[in-house]
This record gives sequence, C-alpha cells and structure tokens, in this order.
Amino acid sequence: MKNKFINSEIWSLTIGGAFQRANVYKPDVLEKDKKDFKFMLKTNIELHLFSRRNDAMSLYI
Repeated sequence: MKNKFINSEIWSLTIGGAFQRANVYKPDVLEKDKKDFKFMLKTNIELHLFSRRNDAMSLYI
C-alpha cells in the first residue's frame, strides 16, 4: 500500500513537472482526454521498463 502511494506520487510529480510549461496539449483538449493520455503514457512506460528489467534479470539467472 505504501509503495503504491509513493509510486503514484512520483508519477504525479513527474508528469506535472514535465507538462507544466511545455504546452503539451492543444488549447481545446478536454480534461478527460488529458487524463486518458497520462494514464496510457504511464502504462506504456511501466510495461516497457518492466519488460526491460525482465530481460536484464534473465541474464543473471
């Protein structure tokens, strides 16, 4: 539970910091679309990192 909270906070701060002044979205983008984009971005990165970690771990097994 604690790790889930920390992971969520790290993602919130990372995305917030990266997108804060970068004008990532067009002005007319809906909040729902922004939320969906952030979720898909987070999911994609986590899946990519997880697969890379598994590949690296298989070298040591």
